[in-house]
Amino acid sequence: MTRDEEINALVEKRDFSTAQAVATDWTRAAPCDSTAWTRLAFTLKLQRSYDAAAKAAQTAIELAPAEPGLWMDLGMIRYLKHDFDHAAEAFGHALVAGEALNAMYYEDAATLCRSIALLKANRVDEADRALAKVTSADAEMWLDKHFTLADVRAEIQRRMLLDVAKSKHIKRKPGNDH
Repeated sequence: MTRDEEINALVEKRDFSTAQAVATDWTRAAPCDSTAWTRLAFTLKLQRSYDAAAKAAQTAIELAPAEPGLWMDLGMIRYLKHDFDHAAEAFGHALVAGEALNAMYYEDAATLCRSIALLKANRVDEADRALAKVTSADAEMWLDKHFTLADVRAEIQRRMLLDVAKSKHIKRKPGNDH
C-alpha cells in the first residue's frame, strides 16, 4: 500500500491524527515532494488546524508553483480559516496557473471560489466583476457549504441593493445642507 492509499484508508476510518502522522513521515522522507506536503495539508485541514495546513500547502506550492490544484487547496484552507482576502488571492493564482497550463478545468471553479471569497470579504464590486467571468451557467462549488452560480449572483445583487438603500438613507448632519 502506498502512503497515499494509507492516508486515504485512515481518513475513511476518520483516523485523522494517524493519517497526519503518515503524511508527516512522508514529508520527512521526501521533503521535495509536493504531493506529500499536499497530503499533510489535507490531513491538517480535516482536523481544523488551518494555520498548519496553510503552511503545508504553501510548502507544496513552493515546490510546484505552476500547479493550479495546489493554489485551490490553499484558497480553500484560507477560506475555511475565514481569511477571505488571502483565499481570494489564492483562488486568483489558481486561475492564472490553470490558464498557463491550459487546464481550463479550474477556470469556473477558481473564479466562482474567488467571487465567494471576495463577497465574504465585503468586496462586493470585485466579487461581481469576478462572477461575470464564470462561463458555465451551472457552475457550483463546495466550500463551507454548497454554492451555485445563481446563489452567489443573488447574494451579490442583494448586497448591492442594500448598499444603495443605505446610501439613500444616510442622515445629513444638522446645518449641512449641501
